[in-house]
Amino acid sequence: MSTDETPQGDGVAKTTVWTRILQGLKTPAAAIAAGALVVGFGGGFVAAKTADLGWFGGGVKASSGAAAVKGEAWSLFGKPRDANARRRGAPKPEGFAVWRTRIDSSGGEAMACIQMSRDLDPSKAYADFVMVSPDLGRTPAVRVKGDELCIGGVGFTDRRVTLLKGLPAKGGETLGANADVDFTFGEKPPYVGFAGDGVILPREESDGVAIETMNVQKLAVEVWRVSDRNLVRKSISAPDPTGEGDWAGDYGEDSAGDDGRRIWKGEVSVDGATGAKATTVFPLGAVLKEMKPGAYLIKARDASGGRDPDGEGDTPPAQARRWIVFTDMALIAYDGSEALDVVVRSLKTAKTVSGVRVALVARDGEPLAEVKSDADGRVRFPRPLLKGEGAERAKMVMAYGPEGDLSVLDLDRSPVDLSKQGVGGRTESEGGRAVGSDIDGWLYADRGIYRPGETVHLTAMIRDRMAKAVNDRKGYILVKRPSGVEFKRWWFGQANAGAVPIDIALPRSAPRGRWTAELHIEGIEASTGSLSFSVEDFAPQRLAVTTTGQESTPIRIGETRQIAVNARFLYGAPGSGLQTQGEARLRRDTDPFPQYKGFEWGDAKEPFDEKLIELGTTVTDGEGRAVLNLGTSDVGDTGQPLVAAVTASVFEPGGRPVREGLELKVRGKPIYYGVKVEQGDGSGRDDPPVSLEVIAVDAAGKRISTTASYTLISENWNYDWFQQDGRWQWRRTSRDAVVMKGGLNMSASQSGRINRRLGWGDYRLVIEGPEGTKTVARFSSGWGSPAKDAEAPDFVRVSAGTKAYAQGDTVEITLKAPYAGQAQVAVATDRLIDFKTISVGENGATVKLKTSAAWGGGAYVMVTVIQPRDPVASPKPKRALGLVYVPLEPKGRKLTVDIGTPAKLDSKAPVEIPLKVQGLGFGQKARVTVAAVDEGVLRLTRQESPDPVKWYFGKRALTLDYRDDYGRLLDPNMGAPANVNFGGDELGGEGLTVTPIKTVALWSGVVETGLDGKATIKLPPADFNGELRIMAVAWTDNAVGSGSKAMTVRQPVVADLNLPRFLSPGDKPTATLELHNVEGKPGAYTAEANASGGLKVAFKKVITLILGQRVAEKIPFLAPDVTGIGKIGFKVTGPDFSTTKDYPIQTRLGWGDVVRTTTELQAPGTTYTPNYQLLSGLAAGDVTLQVSYSPFKGFDPSAIAVALQRYPYGCTEQVVSAAYPLLYAQSVSTDPKLKRTPAALAGAVGRLLDRQTLDGAFGLWRVGDGEADPWLGAYATDFLLEAKAQGVAVPDEALDKALNAMRQVSRPDGWASVAYRMEYPSWWGRNEDDSRKATQRMRRRASAYALYVLAKAGRGDLARLRWWHDVQMKDEDQPIAKAQVAAGLALMGDHARARSAMRQAVNSLNWRDEYDWYQSPLRDVAAVTALAVQAGQPDVAARLQGRLENVVKDPDALNTQEQAQLLYAAHQLMKAAGPISIETQNVTALPPAGGAPRWAVGKLADARFTNKGKGALWRTVSVRGTPIVAPVAESNGLSVSKRLFTMSGGAVDPSAIRQGERVIVLIQGRSMQARSTALVVDDALPAGFEIEAPLGADDAQNGPFRFLGELSTPDAQESRDDRYIAALDLEGNKPFAMAYIARAVTPGEFFLPGAVAKDMYRPSIAARSDAGRAIIAAGQ
Repeated sequence: MSTDETPQGDGVAKTTVWTRILQGLKTPAAAIAAGALVVGFGGGFVAAKTADLGWFGGGVKASSGAAAVKGEAWSLFGKPRDANARRRGAPKPEGFAVWRTRIDSSGGEAMACIQMSRDLDPSKAYADFVMVSPDLGRTPAVRVKGDELCIGGVGFTDRRVTLLKGLPAKGGETLGANADVDFTFGEKPPYVGFAGDGVILPREESDGVAIETMNVQKLAVEVWRVSDRNLVRKSISAPDPTGEGDWAGDYGEDSAGDDGRRIWKGEVSVDGATGAKATTVFPLGAVLKEMKPGAYLIKARDASGGRDPDGEGDTPPAQARRWIVFTDMALIAYDGSEALDVVVRSLKTAKTVSGVRVALVARDGEPLAEVKSDADGRVRFPRPLLKGEGAERAKMVMAYGPEGDLSVLDLDRSPVDLSKQGVGGRTESEGGRAVGSDIDGWLYADRGIYRPGETVHLTAMIRDRMAKAVNDRKGYILVKRPSGVEFKRWWFGQANAGAVPIDIALPRSAPRGRWTAELHIEGIEASTGSLSFSVEDFAPQRLAVTTTGQESTPIRIGETRQIAVNARFLYGAPGSGLQTQGEARLRRDTDPFPQYKGFEWGDAKEPFDEKLIELGTTVTDGEGRAVLNLGTSDVGDTGQPLVAAVTASVFEPGGRPVREGLELKVRGKPIYYGVKVEQGDGSGRDDPPVSLEVIAVDAAGKRISTTASYTLISENWNYDWFQQDGRWQWRRTSRDAVVMKGGLNMSASQSGRINRRLGWGDYRLVIEGPEGTKTVARFSSGWGSPAKDAEAPDFVRVSAGTKAYAQGDTVEITLKAPYAGQAQVAVATDRLIDFKTISVGENGATVKLKTSAAWGGGAYVMVTVIQPRDPVASPKPKRALGLVYVPLEPKGRKLTVDIGTPAKLDSKAPVEIPLKVQGLGFGQKARVTVAAVDEGVLRLTRQESPDPVKWYFGKRALTLDYRDDYGRLLDPNMGAPANVNFGGDELGGEGLTVTPIKTVALWSGVVETGLDGKATIKLPPADFNGELRIMAVAWTDNAVGSGSKAMTVRQPVVADLNLPRFLSPGDKPTATLELHNVEGKPGAYTAEANASGGLKVAFKKVITLILGQRVAEKIPFLAPDVTGIGKIGFKVTGPDFSTTKDYPIQTRLGWGDVVRTTTELQAPGTTYTPNYQLLSGLAAGDVTLQVSYSPFKGFDPSAIAVALQRYPYGCTEQVVSAAYPLLYAQSVSTDPKLKRTPAALAGAVGRLLDRQTLDGAFGLWRVGDGEADPWLGAYATDFLLEAKAQGVAVPDEALDKALNAMRQVSRPDGWASVAYRMEYPSWWGRNEDDSRKATQRMRRRASAYALYVLAKAGRGDLARLRWWHDVQMKDEDQPIAKAQVAAGLALMGDHARARSAMRQAVNSLNWRDEYDWYQSPLRDVAAVTALAVQAGQPDVAARLQGRLENVVKDPDALNTQEQAQLLYAAHQLMKAAGPISIETQNVTALPPAGGAPRWAVGKLADARFTNKGKGALWRTVSVRGTPIVAPVAESNGLSVSKRLFTMSGGAVDPSAIRQGERVIVLIQGRSMQARSTALVVDDALPAGFEIEAPLGADDAQNGPFRFLGELSTPDAQESRDDRYIAALDLEGNKPFAMAYIARAVTPGEFFLPGAVAKDMYRPSIAARSDAGRAIIAAGQ
């Protein structure tokens, strides 16, 4: 950086100049003649002196040797503005603010007086808004008269008085922010600062920059210029002044640094009274020799008393710096979704300026685009220019004026806050929506919730911003799973009439949760529309239930509130005679009085213990009405505001509840105190001021008058470390210190206030009232207040009147501004639609705007009124802003669909829907979709009918951002310029197979109407009793619309059978047959039940029904003795009536199955037929028998494949291991059916991708859980590589991310930024040292596997593989890690090291690591064998083959890692052994397992297996089935028990449960292993129960179920149709506990399975609780 300075002339000339200035001001008259009087902040004054203006032109001359500077010639160089020119001087502050101060010592005690800019109201309690520091020890005495506020009791001690935000003026204005006023009596330190917070100095008729000083006689001033290109690295800001003795932070973004040049340096005299603030105007324009584009940094330092003007010395002087943009241009910008529109205006005239070059500049200083402003002063930068990244990201807009000046708009600064402009709808939550691109997509589906295995019928409308159809754009619809991972894409080449319909077939194993569909259009980066839908195991409601309870009136504790319940059957009859019960969960109300924003209520120190209140049981009357009573007498005495979450349950005749809720406010005290904490600016030396506002309200939330006492307490926290059981732990303790106490008076209009400066720390405010109410609020001090921003705009009143407008009309807008000027009128939503400029007088103006299709259903009219600049009237021009939303009727673009269905339809009849589309033009056709969906399904998600009119023509959000320069202006006319020296040059998983639950959702697809707008949609019969909601959506190229209508679907006599969701063998359930004669003939009806598939039922009864009568018949039946799928149904006949219905139901056992294997040698030419004795002791129905052959004795992988494919759990390791049999299905078989990729393999890939995070890591149970270690990540990535090789669709992006994660894992130490568990917690081992060593071993082994996977993928790191062999292998014991390095080296071509590494791997076999979940000697032998084959070392594999004989006698005893690695080894060995020739008859070929052919056998006696080969083969028969007898309780390394509780904690007798009752199931146990355990808890349900909700640790700790004790937090848990499953990592020798709520739904006697706990990787470590029987008695 150049350090040249403007020459100062010789010393004589310099002394002469300043001597003449001082001599010329010896008399008051001379001083007044020389300059204008400037009144300072504290009542002091300074004359800006200009004794002889001629000096500026000729007193000092620039050095003749100065280099020429390129730039615009500047005519005002050396010519400051005339001292007698028009100017306002230091004005009275605008708005309501502090003006002047004084000390009044005329009375008995000194008073500190502050004069405000507005009169004050003597009736207000101003002491609440005054804070004095140091504290007076009492409430300050405040006196108000006129516009002056005086504080007594300050004495003659230095004080800081803080006037708090909210201090009121007489006219209703309030102080917008805290204002600090210092009163000092001793010697005050020197102060240097700049007036105002602005950075833009208007150039025309500018006196200069006002510098404020105190106790300073001389200033040293420097001016630096930073060129336009360098400004992108700067923050054009107003840094805080620096006090004497402090070092200025003159570096970084707000300093000129190496990017600037000093262009002027000199000294300025200051004349001001001692102890008073003086203002000196520095004439910036007069020191600039030439104008060049850039910004200026002015530095001012105290140079009084012989101080070095350069600021050198031991004590830094008081100093300040300020960035200045010296210009006559102001920029206004509208930042929308299409473009950034910028308007250039003159500060002097307020008019737009045309022909100005405007550049959009990137972060690196390079222009992205340059445009000249048009006749309206406007330029437009398209949105793509603003979407750059890194150095290409748009940073600033720069406008270059004709005289070398520059205006800068920083795009990183926050836009103007429009939230206070009186218009909502800026966000979707406030009723508006945003359009983010030129395509406006709207997606809708037939409903909002689906069961796994169902189909989502989705339609995407593709329209432009004006809601016109877009037909010629390509794109795709992307469907994502709940994890955010892609499920599938549907590509389309065009959109017929602007719509794309797709059908999304959900797999049966679809993960439960919220799925998302997104519309993507080519050429647009972000999605252009989206839709979410749920996938759950739901049952449709049969009832519509409503609840009311005078929600607007709080309940007083002790009061009983009646809850009115109304129920109706969706098939059109009152819900009479139905059991109804209710409950309320009573908890602390976190927002009891929402009208008082920011206030805290209640006791934050003593939280309310949540309570469960039973509301009792009743029965609905003949109209379906019931009343529940919420009693609060047992709540107890509490000052906490509470809320009761009331749930009313009305039971369907079959026992399943339909729930509806409401929330009621509960109040125990007549008065509540609210506390609001406001913190002031703590950036200075003093502690920040904290203002605590306290209000009092009654139970209804109305402000009241009362008194209270307060205590402000400092909470001092200590952290202590201590040892317990050999481990370091910490605890936190607190010590309270009372800061202050006092009393408060509050009224309906007046708050109580506590004001105090508080140091950094935690505090507690306790408010206590005479009636016992207490509020305890906690807060922290020291975080400071929000940063100061640009000045907020004034307000323009904007009105569109009351007239309704339609598209195409001319809108008349009336505006009233606070001052005359130029009005900039913009029409906007997410983008700028229209723009014009008009002149506005003092009486306002009217502007007419022509609407168009671009307005959509409405738009915002944004009006900005800008003042022209005048040195006296408006030296700092202001702007005012106003908004109004103008809704438009979409004339000619809105369709309605009239649906001509009858009010009622027989459920067996086809659904025929005649419709007519209204609003079509002559000869137009419309396209229509129709969905007819069970209302009971739609009510589960409170689904609204699709409405494209609301979407396309409803209120849009104003997402356009507004920026301008006017909030950053400085006043350039605060006084005449001072005399200065011039010169110088510039320097989850699959559930039950079937359930009796039926979902009714009919879909038409896209149908075209005739020219008359009519169409008839024919759908199949709904075949249910309920209500269909018919939802039609219609569209043309220019119009959209919809229609919705309810239709009751039923037979004259409603007949339904209510069943459990599943059965167990031996169950004795009772079905409920419901008969309701809604409109059938009176008489005798015969009901007869039937069953198949092993179910047994005997029921036939004649029932006499009169009109309107409903009966519920209990039908006992027996579950099959075998597992499988059966049917149960009924037939009802009567007078002119007959109906039948069947329901599928699955029977399953409540315990796991087993695999039996027998292995024998079969000679060539011989034939084998299986014997029935193989099936003895197993329950019929789900027994499978498979036969497979292998050349290896006792090593047939078929049995392992059977065990793996039925594995019930689903962590990532098990998903991969269970899918391994599918990888090799195609390797041997010639059956073309088996050449297709199995769907299950694709499903396994999908489940893995569901768990992948953005960094490529896989979760153990779900995406991002961080529970999977990196070795498991390598295992999953290895599987994906194998699956892709088999033709499975593995997205390249997902695989790339997984491999990138492996690159980080391949480093055995150091930090890795990837979401795997790279370090074990301290409790993992016996002690911390054990855990640390376990981490080191895990990282080493994971790195070996990762290096192998990378080599396999063609991205190997040979150098690191060699390092692993040469260095790392010496410290490693695990055989598989060495073998993986060997295989990796072989793949990379280093065969010598590969053989060495494999030899070391073989030598390490039989090694054991008890802390490695996945490791076992057998797993290692199998893996090393397979890797040896892959590494091209078959001799090694042959030697190891003998160790694998006879390992599959009990496949269930193997863990999943052993099973998967044995399959892998078998696959490699089978490939080397060659083909097997077996001739079969009457059997079914299955995909090979590990390369071994296998077959499933149906009828054993007919099966034939003949060995057609030349040699004997080992035949393995694998039988999987469930034992007939339930297993007994057991415990090996784990214990487990199961207990049932009532909702209040009482014991439950499983044999005495009544239908409708709820029970809490608690499963608890303990690990008896020293190491950690990968625990799975599996609790199968009795068939008559359904899970309502799992309970969490918080429910037991803080909720109403504390009697359960401490509950564990599972890593994963699922509530399935037939079981509860949870998994977690359990510390060694630690207990575990889980709980869930289940409801008894179906009466009968059911098998009650025992709970199972097991170690996922050590099958022998398991426990099972006792099984039993549960009896559910029929409800009343």
